Amino acid sequence: MVKPASRQHVTWTGRHAPIPCELRVQRYGICTQHAQDFHIRNAPARQAVAFAHHSSVTPALSTFMTYDRYNAMSLLRPTSHGRSLPQQTEHDIMAIKKYGTAQWTGGLKDGKGNVSTESGALSKQPYGFNTRFEATPGTNPEELIGAAHAACFAMALSGVLGSKNITADLLETKSTVTLEKKDDGFAVTAVHLDLHATVQDIDFAAFSELANTAKAGCPISKLLNAPITLEIVLEQ
Repeated sequence: MVKPASRQHVTWTGRHAPIPCELRVQRYGICTQHAQDFHIRNAPARQAVAFAHHSSVTPALSTFMTYDRYNAMSLLRPTSHGRSLPQQTEHDIMAIKKYGTAQWTGGLKDGKGNVSTESGALSKQPYGFNTRFEATPGTNPEELIGAAHAACFAMALSGVLGSKNITADLLETKSTVTLEKKDDGFAVTAVHLDLHATVQDIDFAAFSELANTAKAGCPISKLLNAPITLEIVLEQ
């Protein structure tokens, strides 16, 4: 077990040393694509947890540290001994990895499976052929994609609105994923977003433009290889 560093003020220099992202700490997925000088000013000791001088940390880890993932961006302060450095972006500093797992036993139609998420929000949730292709209650991959897309779009829209100094009172989203039989098998052929929003002091045209920007920029939208449509209801 790596003990936290005892010092409150830690200085790290990694000049000209490219850092492979494979060396990132698995839990938080934080790394730097290109090493520069960073100072962590007044960082709590618990947030500097991996240093090469600890016997249990390999020398290969000497060029990076891990931080509380929610405070990582605020702790990093670029410096170059008096010379200003380009501001690091979130893309430069961190890559987030999340996972889901599934187990399946038996054949396609008579088999059974379960699905879980890293967070534990889903834990061995059962699914099967009948919950996916028939009317049996239960989850299925398309439902989970819809939930992920609805959640992602709502957050993306909140961010787009925030860039215009607008805060929504409520954003309710629904993502309907269409699965159809094609000649070469089944495919997701369409995704439809329904948005019911309560936002003050904005007209429908302006809000619609921002909502479509969020739809296009949402990471899950980018992942889906299917036409995505959007229907909006705006209240004030």
